[in-house]
Amino acid sequence: MWDPALAGLPRGDIIIMRKAFLPLAALTTAMFVYAPIAISQAPYESTMLLVQKSFYFHFATWIATAAALTVCGVASAVYLF
Repeated sequence: MWDPALAGLPRGDIIIMRKAFLPLAALTTAMFVYAPIAISQAPYESTMLLVQKSFYFHFATWIATAAALTVCGVASAVYLF
């Protein structure tokens, strides 16, 4: 099946992407299912109570976003120069 979004990629890369999709989708689903469980089991902080628990999620999200932006920025600079 031909996909116009993949038209510029070599055939080997398309096969790798298609094989990697289901395991990565399963991993993402498992992480989304586990995240609320892990946060609900975290202890309450004495002064901030429930608000502190939101930091457990948002800090990890910030780290992942910062890492992704750094990788994309470096890869873009390497590609341009």
